[in-house]
Parts: sequence; structure tokens; C-alpha cells
Amino acid sequence: MSLGKFAGAQYAAVWVVVALMGPIFLALGNVYRSWAWPEGASPFALAPLMLIFAGLMSFVLAVAMGEISFVVPTLQMSAIAGLQILIFAVGFAFYFVLQKIAGAVYLSQIGPIIALVGTGLGISLLGEVATLSLMIGGTAIVSGVLIFNFTQ
Repeated sequence: MSLGKFAGAQYAAVWVVVALMGPIFLALGNVYRSWAWPEGASPFALAPLMLIFAGLMSFVLAVAMGEISFVVPTLQMSAIAGLQILIFAVGFAFYFVLQKIAGAVYLSQIGPIIALVGTGLGISLLGEVATLSLMIGGTAIVSGVLIFNFTQ
């Protein structure tokens, strides 16, 4: 679906390539987590720890690149940030529960389905154009999901 964006001049090629790599990295992460899942570890412990570690790495990288401007947080900003942290932690915990139950291959289908839904929303709500490559990509995603699930 992302390949169709190469035809439009409004997107830099690097971002299209990054978008194309997303499902690959998602699948690799799912396979690695399934393979290296610590014995007896709870998804409700692993997910928040993963988010904390990723946040710290992002913070260190942002500081190193000079991308951070420090702002004194207000009570409202702190409350919103705390709510976002809670939502992401609970969401990732359930994502990890789903991986533990369903397995890496099944879970990897989420990425392309999200891309398909996002594309549909972009077409219906934002006026994006439904190109032939988008329709072929969407058909490939739906076909792949159906084939995998009907063979199980």
C-alpha cells in the first residue's frame, strides 16, 4: 500500500521506505518476544517495563540530538501525561497477553490490518485518493489474513 505513495511528489522516498519497514520490524519484534519470553513473566509486568525503557532511550536520544526543550509541567500537563502513560501501559499489557495466547504470527497480522483501516479512514475522512496500488495492497492484506486464518 505504501508503494503507491512513490508516485506522488508530496512524500519523501525515505518516509515511504520507513513505512514499508514497519511491518517487518513489528514481525521481528513479535517473533523475538515469543522466543525470548522470560519463564513465568507476566505481560502486565513486561509491557510497562518495555515502555519505560523505550521512553528512557527516546529521551536520551532526543537530548543527545538537541531536540528537547525543557518546559516546567503544569498540573494539567502532568495529569494528561499520567493518563497517557496509564493508557499505553494497559494497552501494551493486553497486546502482550494477546501475543502470549495467539502467538507471534497471528499477532503480526495486526500491523497490516491497522494500515488498511488507517488507509480507509484517510480515504473516507481526509479525501485521500484510492489508487490502484492501494486497492491491490488492501486486497493482498485481506487475502493473506483470510488464508492464514482459514488454514488454522
